[in-house]
Amino acid sequence: MSLLIIGLANSLAALILAVCVRVLARFQLPPAVTHALWVLVLLKLVSPPLFLLMLNITPDGVSTSLNLTTDSVLPMGGAIWLPQIVLGIGIVWAVGAAVQLIRQTLVFLKFIQRVNRHSHPATADVQALVREVAGELGVRRPPRILLCDVCSPMLCGIPGWMRIMLPRWSWEQYTPAIQRSIVAHELVHFQRRDHWVRFLEVVTQILYWWLPAVWWAADRIEEVQEECCDAQVLRRLKTSPRSYAEALLETLEQAP
Repeated sequence: MSLLIIGLANSLAALILAVCVRVLARFQLPPAVTHALWVLVLLKLVSPPLFLLMLNITPDGVSTSLNLTTDSVLPMGGAIWLPQIVLGIGIVWAVGAAVQLIRQTLVFLKFIQRVNRHSHPATADVQALVREVAGELGVRRPPRILLCDVCSPMLCGIPGWMRIMLPRWSWEQYTPAIQRSIVAHELVHFQRRDHWVRFLEVVTQILYWWLPAVWWAADRIEEVQEECCDAQVLRRLKTSPRSYAEALLETLEQAP
């Protein structure tokens, strides 16, 4: 029961935080601030609870209070049904988490299998470009670069095993400026540790599959991550906003 109560307490805290962040977002916060706030919502779900909700059922009625313990005082009638209710909630929660775990694992394995089947090591000129841009951005150990026939530019993998996928089908058609912008964008994702945030998203989506705040946060995090990366590329590489926007647009238009 203690794990269930901790999970419910964290869910309530995260839901309150998510509502607050949605309200604050109306004030046009900087993307980096918005990103940090939504990550905080997810971190709350995997951190120790701020409080535990204790339900006291007394002969005079039902009252709730915030306490640091999970003990409760129940009359005989409540004591009969409460274990079954708690057990039912726990079973539904666990089954849903197991289904999400299997689903996420199968999707990831299928994607990796598809990528491995249709990807090739980067050519020497691509590797040289990546090293050059990584040096300008201060990325000491960029991830391995693969040219893929079936995906758009992306950073993929799991922490400790990351790959940058570049589109083999259109890479030679891009101008050097567009190639440089694409590489810079994905390297900034890597440098910002966005893959760790994605890992946090997956963990919370598995554990709290039923909580709307998890899915709100994941959607908004992915959006503001792109905004943060775009802003950093423009600022750090002194890229023209117009040419950078055209590069991203052309990439999207030629996506498979």
